[in-house]
Amino acid sequence: MKIPTTYINRGVDSLPDIRADTAELASADVDATAPDSLTLQLPITQNVYEGEDYKAYVSGMYPSLDSLFVYPRREIVTIKKPPKRWHIGPTVGFGYTPHGFEPFIGVSLTFSIIEL
Repeated sequence: MKIPTTYINRGVDSLPDIRADTAELASADVDATAPDSLTLQLPITQNVYEGEDYKAYVSGMYPSLDSLFVYPRREIVTIKKPPKRWHIGPTVGFGYTPHGFEPFIGVSLTFSIIEL
C-alpha cells in the first residue's frame, strides 16, 4: 500500500521534505513539485470465526465485522395420525341368518386388525 508523504505527520520540523527518489529515477524524469510516496506495512488482519450455526468474517487495521452468516437450527417434525381402526361401509359376503348361511349385502361396522 502506498501513502503520499504529505499525509504523514513526521513530528520533527527540521527534516527536509523529500520530493522524489533520485536513486531510481533519471534526473530528467524527476518532478520536484510532486510529493513522494513510501511503502508501509500496516497490521491488517483477516480472520474467519466459525461455529455450528454461524460464520463471521472480520478484517481490517482496526478489525471490524465484514459479514456474518447465521444458519438457524432446523428440526423436521412429522406428525403421523393414528390409523383408523373402525370403519362403516358397504359389505358383500356370506352371513349367518336364521335360515343358515346365505349371501349378504348391506352396511356393516368393521374393525381393522392390520395397520396400513
